Amino acid sequence: MTVREVFELAVAHQQAGRLAEAETIYRQLIARFPTNPDLLNNLAALSLQRGQYAGALSLARQALQHKPQFAEASFVAGVAMTRLNDAPDAIASLRQAIDLRADYVEAMSALAAALQLDGQIDNAIQLMHRAIALRPGFSEAHNNLGNLLRESNRESEAADAYRRALMLKPNDAEVLNNLGTLLESNGSYAEAITQFQLAIASRPEFAEAHYNLANAYQKSGDVDAAIASYERAVALKPSLTEAWINLGNAQCESGRIDQALESYRSARGDGLDARLASTPLYSMHYDPRNSPTDLLAAHRQWSHTYAVPVARSPRHPNDRSPDRRLKVGYVSADLGNHPVGRFLEPLLANHDPRVVEVSIYSSTRKPDALTERLKSFVAHWHPVRHVNDERLAAMVTQDQIDILVDLTMHATNSRLLMFARKPAPIQMTYLAYPGTTGLPQMDYRLTDPYIDPPGQSDEHYSERSLRLPHTYWCFAPPPEAPAVNDLPLRSTGRITFGSANASAKASKLIFGAWAEILARVPNSRLLMHSRIGSHRDELRNRLAQGGVDPSRIDFVGFLPTDQYFANYSNFDIALDTHPYAGGTTTCDALWMGVPVVTLAGATAISRGACSILSNVGLDDLVTHRVEDYVAKACELAADVDRLRELRATMRDRMLASPLMNAKQFARDVEAAYRTAWHNWVEQT
Repeated sequence: MTVREVFELAVAHQQAGRLAEAETIYRQLIARFPTNPDLLNNLAALSLQRGQYAGALSLARQALQHKPQFAEASFVAGVAMTRLNDAPDAIASLRQAIDLRADYVEAMSALAAALQLDGQIDNAIQLMHRAIALRPGFSEAHNNLGNLLRESNRESEAADAYRRALMLKPNDAEVLNNLGTLLESNGSYAEAITQFQLAIASRPEFAEAHYNLANAYQKSGDVDAAIASYERAVALKPSLTEAWINLGNAQCESGRIDQALESYRSARGDGLDARLASTPLYSMHYDPRNSPTDLLAAHRQWSHTYAVPVARSPRHPNDRSPDRRLKVGYVSADLGNHPVGRFLEPLLANHDPRVVEVSIYSSTRKPDALTERLKSFVAHWHPVRHVNDERLAAMVTQDQIDILVDLTMHATNSRLLMFARKPAPIQMTYLAYPGTTGLPQMDYRLTDPYIDPPGQSDEHYSERSLRLPHTYWCFAPPPEAPAVNDLPLRSTGRITFGSANASAKASKLIFGAWAEILARVPNSRLLMHSRIGSHRDELRNRLAQGGVDPSRIDFVGFLPTDQYFANYSNFDIALDTHPYAGGTTTCDALWMGVPVVTLAGATAISRGACSILSNVGLDDLVTHRVEDYVAKACELAADVDRLRELRATMRDRMLASPLMNAKQFARDVEAAYRTAWHNWVEQT
């Protein structure tokens, strides 16, 4: 065969997906012709196909050394740099390719992806419209336009773009997968599942489609199907770290803590970034075997691995006047109908604008009515979902924020690597959950005397504990909450215990306690919020092991807000979970007239309900030993007069408590901010 024939054979292998055979031939040819730019670039493109991005970039750069005006090599280099998260250099390389070939729509499509990575969504959309005008039949351009429109929350337009792409290539697995992702994000889970299944039918080994199918199953409430699809995804692509993490989350939600820990360990590969590595830290709080010392050590290890490499210690030029109005910034992705948004609303609504000037840095994906209310309370609202950590830190510094408050910690969409850059002189964490970030750059954590009794737990956190005088929580009931009904016992003739917490928060210890409570309270029942799946049978089996007929436990799935509150009308007594106590659910239960019995433990997260109950004068429902927890629940079940009295008076009790005194709460928070500010002024 001639050299040309050998080269054409390699190209044919590459186009047919026989990448190993193609690579062997290319390398043999390059050994003979080491400066041939076409050979080098074809091997670079092949490396790109195989996910070997650093190798692809090196080969493309070699090709450009021998042929600087080589549009195709600039294209391959730009794509490789995008995959390596080097947006500025990728943009420059892809623009060079387009300068060399004005109609290079593949390079335009790749440049749009690089612009998206750099947060330039509008410019990327304009570029894709230009590419489509040049080549209307280029299905990839319509697909990429759909991705960009979806990121801009222009979801109807995105769906149209995906469907145009499918008209051009009806069985394109990538487009089917993207359309499914869009439908899933809108809550159209059944339609999304259909699209993912079509993508998998078109490409059975498409690991990402199996992963997205699992996500849709998970959100639709079918945990068993989700777990099976996650397992298929990681079997096909063990390096798909998101699938390992979400598999662990699904197992955790099913109460399978040990399996979840194994899945999290399996995710610890080269692809485990800081965001994904945060998830197991948050889930550690569900495992009663983790002591406060264990939690602190794990969080500090995360910080050492992920935060230290990007950490900064800048000098801040903020005006050091001790009593001037402070600029306070809040950072969150949960500023909507979410516990964070709900608990933040009374604080923002009652901040004194003479004392604090509030800025919000919001990564909220789907704004809603609560988002709009929150916007109305603040001076500055910055949508930053598409802004990377480096640029967001620069924004905060430019805005001269004095106190920057994290509302996420290690939960989903964490921004802790932005906080590691220390863009504000004072940084603190609040509201996500009571715990620690492990981050040295986080100066304080807001808490209260019940979650963290003075002198008992300060050594368990990397931050200094700044105790609010009354309460960590400030509750405002949503308008969907109905009026309190009569005690269910009056009509059913039996006590109904209930738990609206995720079942992942309930350990074997607490299930054993629930079994004993049901055994000691004749004819009583337990009503739990839980997604459908085999784990419901596992929960029934745990009760059966405690000698309780499994038919005495009932389940409801996760419900819309109005139905969720209405379901409390079926509870006589709420049983709190352990080691992760309910915060939102405890307040919601009390608002519906339902007393809550809690088991406070060694961790701050186990004492959340302790704070709430203490603030409404029900500290006698706080227990510290499991046997006392059982006894208190049984005692309360036998005291029908007290249950009736609590049902009738609970809302008045809450309204008169610090828990719902939003003006005082805002003054307490502002005083804490002033204390932190004075400390900084005195120390600098």
